[in-house]
Amino acid sequence: EQWWWAFLDAYGSVQEHLQRGDWYCDVDVYSAKTRRQRFENLMAFWPGVQALMGELPDAVRTLNAFYLVWRDWGFVPEEYDFVQWQLSLTQAGSLIYPLRPELIESTYLVHRATGDDSWLWAGHDFLESLQKWTRTDCGYAAVKNVATLELDDTMPSFFLAETVK
Repeated sequence: EQWWWAFLDAYGSVQEHLQRGDWYCDVDVYSAKTRRQRFENLMAFWPGVQALMGELPDAVRTLNAFYLVWRDWGFVPEEYDFVQWQLSLTQAGSLIYPLRPELIESTYLVHRATGDDSWLWAGHDFLESLQKWTRTDCGYAAVKNVATLELDDTMPSFFLAETVK
């Protein structure tokens, strides 16, 4: 029971201090002042959490925002500047898409929670991008640069364990 209350406290704090419109940013842990306004690929789990919490309007808004990045680039890079609406070049590796599952999982959870079949179109987009751009003779390759669609010579194990499932 204590973990549930801890989670609820953390969830409320994220919504109160990190949310900027449909996006979430990094803040100073002591002052809650904004430090960076970047979408990071791993953040894409959040709409799924919102759906599991029953916060469906929030889940749909957040997922729509995150999904727009995929629609524009065919993938979600590790880091994206949602204020300037451009790829972020602030750190090495910010342009890669290592076949992460978070956005796909959140889309599945939002679809299941809302029954809105328009999310099946998003699922189709995911499959189409993965098949068209990452399929190789011996599996699937991570995207080294989402702008150029250059592939990396890797296929993380979580791709099969999480993304493909």
